[in-house]
Amino acid sequence: MKYNGFYFLKDKFENNEDFYKDCLKNLDRVALIGVSKKDAQRALEFSKRFGDRRPHARLVGHKVDVYSIENPLWGKRGKLVAPKGKLINVFSIDLGKEISNICNADINVYEIVERDVKKDLGDGTFVVGDIIRNSRYSGTEENKEIKNPYLNINFDCSFFEEKDNFSYYFDINRKAITQNNPLEFKIKTYVLIDGELINEEIEFIRPLFKPINSDTSLPKKLSHLTCSKN
Repeated sequence: MKYNGFYFLKDKFENNEDFYKDCLKNLDRVALIGVSKKDAQRALEFSKRFGDRRPHARLVGHKVDVYSIENPLWGKRGKLVAPKGKLINVFSIDLGKEISNICNADINVYEIVERDVKKDLGDGTFVVGDIIRNSRYSGTEENKEIKNPYLNINFDCSFFEEKDNFSYYFDINRKAITQNNPLEFKIKTYVLIDGELINEEIEFIRPLFKPINSDTSLPKKLSHLTCSKN
C-alpha cells in the first residue's frame, strides 16, 4: 500500500464545463465510459470554480494516526487471526502540513554536503573544512528518506525550484507490526485548493496474522494488511 502526496503552488486546471454539462444531458451514453451523474456534477462544479487557467495552490496530503492495541484478544478470521482491543494512539503526523510548511518556509536549514574538504588556494595556503549549503529541509537530494518507526517516508523536492512542485510518497513499515505489538492505522487523504478543503477520504489499515497452528487463535507472524472505510 503506497500513498502519494504533493504540493503544487502554481497548478492550473482546464475548463471542462461543456463536457460535463453534456454528460449530465446524456447519462446513458456517458455511463459506458464510467462517468456517473454524481461524478459529472462534482466535476462540473469544480470546473466552474477553478477551471480558469489561473495558478492555484493544490495540496494532496495525508494525516496518519497509528494505534497500538492494548492487551489484544485474538480471534479467528478464516484461516488467519486478528487482534481486537482498546486502541492507544502512539503516533500522528500530517504530511500535508509538513510539505506545506517546507514549501512556505525560508531557506534557512544548513546542511553539510561534504566533510573535511581540503582546498588549495594556490598561494601555498589551504582551506580545510566542511562544505555547507542552505536548504528548505535537511536533505534536499531527490527521494530523501525520512526516518520513522511506523512509516517509510520519502520527500522529493527535485522539481521545487524549477516548477514549484514538491511531492512525497510513503507506505507502512510492516516490520513494525508484530504479534507482540499489533498496530492499526487511520489514514485520511485530503485535497486542498488555495487552502480550501475540496475532498477527504478516511481508511483504516488493520493486520491479519498467521496462527501458530490451525487449532489455535494465537498469532505466529503477520500475514497481510486489510483496508476498509470503517
